[in-house]
Amino acid sequence: MKKQRLNIITLTIAFFMLAQPINAEEHIDSMEAHMHGLSELTIAMENQALEIQLTSPAMNLIGFEHEAHTQKEIAAVKDVEAQLNNYKTHFAFSGANCSHIETSIDVTSLIDNDNHTHPTEHEGHAEKDRHSEIIANYQLVCENKPSLLSITVDLFDAFPGIHEIQVMWVIQEQQGAITLTANKRKIKFR
Repeated sequence: MKKQRLNIITLTIAFFMLAQPINAEEHIDSMEAHMHGLSELTIAMENQALEIQLTSPAMNLIGFEHEAHTQKEIAAVKDVEAQLNNYKTHFAFSGANCSHIETSIDVTSLIDNDNHTHPTEHEGHAEKDRHSEIIANYQLVCENKPSLLSITVDLFDAFPGIHEIQVMWVIQEQQGAITLTANKRKIKFR
């Protein structure tokens, strides 16, 4: 499943970039840039499989980007992870009956898995320059895929650090891009 999920997202990005040759260089620059307040959402549908991937600087979701060391920081990371796991509060589907298959949230750059909770002075200095991201992958299956009309994205209230979400999508042999804001949350596919 994970290989298939990565293939869908990879194909979506490749298809979008090939379909937009005039803006391809500009798009690559924006994907490589790490800007606070800006998150990215990639949506792909192949047959009945719907894949949604959110990539966001940790600052937008937690308020810091360094590795969590204190109990308060660790709790904040785990809280965000739990919030992101509840996809129903963040995505509303119009026109299609979509069922959840799997969610994976990657916060590994923020949690110290080696239990080294006290960075050295040198490591602490290096962490100030670090830019960590959180990646959330949602895999769904939609029974009546030709009817998927739109997805409403409700991440702005839960995560006020997100100011804009750049969305790329490929669904039903169509592709597009849109920038979402707190006042413009709906991605229309038709």
